[in-house]
Amino acid sequence: KVMASHDGNAGTSQFEKRLRLGFWANPDKNLSVDGRLKYEDHSWEHDSNRTWSGATNHGNVTVDKLSLNWNHADTKASIGRTEVSLGQGLLWWENPIDGVYVQHQFGPKVSAMVGVGDISAAGWNEFNTNTQFANIAIQTSPATKITLANMRTLTNTQRTNNLNAVVDSDYKLNQFAIGLNTQITPKWNLIAEAVTNNVGSAGSYWDSAAGADAKEELDKHGLWTRVTYGKQEWNKANTWQVYGEYFALGNTSVDSNTWGHRLNIAGGNWFGGDGARGFGLGVDYMLAANTNLAVSWYKLKPYDEEAAGFSKYNDVGLAALTYSF
Repeated sequence: KVMASHDGNAGTSQFEKRLRLGFWANPDKNLSVDGRLKYEDHSWEHDSNRTWSGATNHGNVTVDKLSLNWNHADTKASIGRTEVSLGQGLLWWENPIDGVYVQHQFGPKVSAMVGVGDISAAGWNEFNTNTQFANIAIQTSPATKITLANMRTLTNTQRTNNLNAVVDSDYKLNQFAIGLNTQITPKWNLIAEAVTNNVGSAGSYWDSAAGADAKEELDKHGLWTRVTYGKQEWNKANTWQVYGEYFALGNTSVDSNTWGHRLNIAGGNWFGGDGARGFGLGVDYMLAANTNLAVSWYKLKPYDEEAAGFSKYNDVGLAALTYSF
């Protein structure tokens, strides 16, 4: 995942390695245990303050998820470090939360889920962030699903500022998203999701930021769309898909610090960023069964150029090789 930079600021580059080892058990008819260990590190990292170097930020082996899950009839409950996805992915997507949720299927077309937990489990945020989350999915046709999602923080946010001091702010996320996923034809798919972050006071951080009053009105809303063509099959070599994406993400619309969202780009960056407008192009190609090469490129500008004081970000490229066994 990448954070864009703009002219006048040097860009960043890095080589990232990740290894995840999952395990699963079924101790009882209605009980299961779902776990995963993760090792991740960055090397060959380059930014505006240093030149290329090796192994600059080695990580540790962590528990990526470990949950006890209960299933009975149309109800599921999960407790522990559990993996959660909300809506189409702008709020949270396939990332862990330390907490509990309950999900129920209301007939063949509607499901609802509600839970609470600490989203710092994903590892992007060093401070605990207690959160309430919910999701409703409605299958309007065999090919189309509509989603409604919410994520609301329950405690004050904390960050480390440039002086390495902990800053406590009364800024809180209160995000609502409505999304659509439709399979237009066997090879054409459309995803779209709009989000609004109904923040209250922006708190001590924004009080000291230049242009805060202007940004606070502009940056609460966001939109993401992706059109995909092709039929990628994970266990079949030489299958592929290509996609195009469009972004219009205000500063506070998407949380890019905790970064549980689905996007490859930072998007909003709720503390002092400038949001993003623009598009991206990508391709996924299965080199062999269970082996995927993904390449993407993004051309972006600030959500509001006048408020940001610059007109574009540097172009961003991303490549990833993924193998599962």
